[in-house]
Amino acid sequence: QCIFLMGMMSVIWALFGYSLAFAPDLPGSGGLVGGTDFFFMNGVMSTWDSGSNSQVVPMEMSLPKSLHMVYQMMFFIITPALICGAFAERMKFSAMVAYCGLWGIFVYCPLAHWVWSGGGFLNAFNTSAPFPAFDFAGGAVVHISSGASALICALMIGKRKGYGHEPLIPHNLTYTFIGATMLWVGW
Repeated sequence: QCIFLMGMMSVIWALFGYSLAFAPDLPGSGGLVGGTDFFFMNGVMSTWDSGSNSQVVPMEMSLPKSLHMVYQMMFFIITPALICGAFAERMKFSAMVAYCGLWGIFVYCPLAHWVWSGGGFLNAFNTSAPFPAFDFAGGAVVHISSGASALICALMIGKRKGYGHEPLIPHNLTYTFIGATMLWVGW
């Protein structure tokens, strides 16, 4: 599931997700979502200016916009992957694909625009933001949104079949041990 999500979410982000999250406000949206300025990576990648015979690199703060796009894409990929743990083996693959794609577009992109985009109404660095909030390491955009969404999914889907009536044997105890060890070392 997660490997497929990595590919699918990368394509969504490159085609229009980055624009919905980081482009200037969509006219008439009231600042809820970014515009279409960067659809299909328009204005993100380097171009060649034949007049000055030089490369033009669009910038985001002090970084090339393409680097910023790839960095933010990693957040866009990992966030729905965190949610997948809530419905692992309890949702059809096609339903998971649809859910994660739509969730990324309608939940993640607007939330990233509010908190991380320069004009976002929750961005602490926006002096006109009515509700400025610092988002330390993706705490709001990534962790709170994925945690709340995972909880809602788990509550709606319910328990695994056979839970409480038959023992649920781990698929691979070696992988379970390796994963737990990685968590202990990482934290």
